[in-house]
Amino acid sequence: MNSEIRKLLESVQSGETSVDDAMLELKKAPFEDIGYAKVDLHRKVRQGAAEVIYGAGKTPEQIGGIIDAMRANGQNRVLITRMSPEAAAYVGSTRELDYHKDARVGIVGGLPQPDGIGKVVIATGGTTGTYYAVGNALVTTIGDKLSLSKLTAVDSGASKANVQLVTANQAQMSILQSDVLNYAHNGSGGETMFDGAADKNSLWVAGVYNETVQLVTAPSITSIEDLKGKTVCVGDVGSGTALNAAQVLEAYDMTFDDIKVMYDSFSGGAEALKNGQCDAAFTVSGAPTPALTDLATAYNFNMPSLSDEAVSYLTTNYPFLVQDNLPANTYTCVADETVCVAVKAVFTASKDLSEDVVYEITKAMFDNQADLANAQAKFGFLSPEGAVAGSFDLHPGAEKYYKEIGVL
Repeated sequence: MNSEIRKLLESVQSGETSVDDAMLELKKAPFEDIGYAKVDLHRKVRQGAAEVIYGAGKTPEQIGGIIDAMRANGQNRVLITRMSPEAAAYVGSTRELDYHKDARVGIVGGLPQPDGIGKVVIATGGTTGTYYAVGNALVTTIGDKLSLSKLTAVDSGASKANVQLVTANQAQMSILQSDVLNYAHNGSGGETMFDGAADKNSLWVAGVYNETVQLVTAPSITSIEDLKGKTVCVGDVGSGTALNAAQVLEAYDMTFDDIKVMYDSFSGGAEALKNGQCDAAFTVSGAPTPALTDLATAYNFNMPSLSDEAVSYLTTNYPFLVQDNLPANTYTCVADETVCVAVKAVFTASKDLSEDVVYEITKAMFDNQADLANAQAKFGFLSPEGAVAGSFDLHPGAEKYYKEIGVL
């Protein structure tokens, strides 16, 4: 697109094209309305990265039509996120498509060969989630301060999908929970994670903020031991929350066999607790968590603290967990400090991304931490010491920076 605009301007300069004709070309260039979508053809000009197709909610035919419009206007490579297998089958029947089913990501036009430097895509999460906001804040705040790479944040399925995107070289960095990264490196975490299929392509760069393992209970439950025989919401089936819930129970010599297991989302668990459909619910999220803040306005729940022995057991046996005490009145109905553990929200980088590139990005994060915190509040928790707490398999570029400043 930039080359086409240059040719048009040169044509005006040489007199081959009139100013009026050039104006007409430019007026129609930014967008193309194809009825069911208005395709942004100028995004690469404005932001350095071309339009990405969000596949959810679009028919296979619509996705195909958008791809054709983009390629007809000079975008040779098109990325489609949240792409269903049905859409992939349709698109791939008449176009060159590289499709990754687990990540639900498709690329039309072939994959670029990795060169270790240059464009760095950061896989984040859903467009309404915190990871997406954090990733975009990083791009907009430090992007123009980098000389070795150009950052772009994209939405994704998060968690396991981000590991797979990096391995497929569809992203070079990502944001993950530290426990998911641990499961990937160790080939563990059950069938929904990486059992028997270790993936060590993503390396730790910086832990940004804690995602706290929070347990809210009915008023009659005052300790974690009291959960035995009770109905407990442990998060969605196959979720990281369910794995963390099992780890907490293990610290008290319990398993899911000792409770009545309920599977539901954060908000679903909170609603079930309020309505008396369960006795307790686990949530893994940055605190204060909106679902629990809302619950506290209508229901006086308890938050039992972990014992010193449980914290020691968890942080020893699961080194990706760190102690994280929630201050008194984090929620209006909890007057005392609550002892918890947490996983880290971690920036990772591909092992194939060069040491110099990752060093520059890591250094820029800390040199511009105040501006990052203004752009996205979660960066207010970023510190050199916190960035390496619970870390393992650091990327050499990040390790170089932390040794340089004396943290390692």
